[in-house]
Amino acid sequence: MLVALTSISARADQCPPDAATRLAFIEQGMGDAAHAAKVWAYSWGALWTTATVGQGVLAFVSPSHSDRVDFGVGAFASAVGLVPTLLFQPRIIADERALRTFHGNTCERLVQAETLLDDSVKNEQTNTGLLSHVGNVLFNVGVGMILGVGYGHWQAAGLSMATGIPTGEIMIFTQPRRTERLKVAFVPSERALELRVGLSL
Repeated sequence: MLVALTSISARADQCPPDAATRLAFIEQGMGDAAHAAKVWAYSWGALWTTATVGQGVLAFVSPSHSDRVDFGVGAFASAVGLVPTLLFQPRIIADERALRTFHGNTCERLVQAETLLDDSVKNEQTNTGLLSHVGNVLFNVGVGMILGVGYGHWQAAGLSMATGIPTGEIMIFTQPRRTERLKVAFVPSERALELRVGLSL
């Protein structure tokens, strides 16, 4: 889809008269959204990295086998938090970079910007939607079951779930949702809609 968009050769007379204004609006909005997403991702990434390394060290140096198990499982659970924060960050970060490095005329850039904005909105909705909350609960319950059922450490299991579930929920709720608000404030140009319809046929 994006590759096809880059091949569009739109003439200036095919662009809406306010194409430059529309483009500037999206560029500014996506830039702000990408910055907010980076702050969220790197802040949570630092927290999970600290928790992973700290518990990993404690698991290694603890003389108690029971403590080594608890800290080891905790380190694993914390490491999973690095997946959405450092390994697979919110789509807006990559999409905003792609828009900045995309070369084309104003009309081409406008179509590209609107398409990237749509992609970022969908990703944002997925990351903060119901499935993310369900996944958070199931994952932390699973970690608790490893400690409880697998090792009989029910106290550690309860503590893990009591801290892991709320922390995961806070992480989801604090993820910025600026692309959704940007999308609501922006009305796609008719020309961009026509081009997208043509590409999808």
